[in-house]
Amino acid sequence: MSAVDLAGPDKRPSRSSKPATIFLLAAAVLLLLSAALQHHASVQRWVVFAGSRPASESFGEDHLYDYYFPVEPWISIGTTAQFFGVGILIQAFAVVVMAIGILLAPKIAKGRYSIVAIGEFGIAIVVAATFAVLGTHAFNSGIDGTPSPLQNMWALGHIGLLGLLALAWLWWRKLRTASVACLFPTGSTLMGYFLSMYLIAPIVTSGGSHDTTRWTESVVAASTAAAAVAIIMAARALLWPRQRKLRALHRL
Repeated sequence: MSAVDLAGPDKRPSRSSKPATIFLLAAAVLLLLSAALQHHASVQRWVVFAGSRPASESFGEDHLYDYYFPVEPWISIGTTAQFFGVGILIQAFAVVVMAIGILLAPKIAKGRYSIVAIGEFGIAIVVAATFAVLGTHAFNSGIDGTPSPLQNMWALGHIGLLGLLALAWLWWRKLRTASVACLFPTGSTLMGYFLSMYLIAPIVTSGGSHDTTRWTESVVAASTAAAAVAIIMAARALLWPRQRKLRALHRL
């Protein structure tokens, strides 16, 4: 087989994979930024605020200081809610960018009816909207120093969880790394937050709490960072066939 025979088919997949790769990498950058902002808020609570009292005290663990989803009664700590809110708003945008990248991927788009793709993108929009409500609520609450009226929309967190699980299931057979990338953001949903507080954070910190476990919000931030890594792996999976063919060309 000649180099021309190999080069011809390779051009088409590489061109079709490039837009998807760009969107996926952009989503990964956004998620890493979101994770950094979320962790910064967590440091404010568990280092700056909690560190203002003797280490023997469980200061800062009271649920009154929880800024993930402020509800009455609530006490605002510095700019924790604002940083967290902006981080989640960025994550909401990242979900949309990620969905575009995945739907543009040849492995996903091949043989896919447009109505199905529209439906999947619609699910991603719903998921992003739930995160947008969460981020807006936290940010506005931090600015005002009191929970915003969005505190009554807590049930939307469960809708976001179901949407992410649905996308992970729909994309599992086509591009498994993309499917995994949909699972990690569930850590930012209401259910994910409670799992972090009562299950994961106690393991990480080697201890429980009389109320909110220390570094719970950092565990949530870690799930966002893990989603970014999974998306990078998805982008790599799209480029891998091209790299393999290019190596075959160099050997000729």
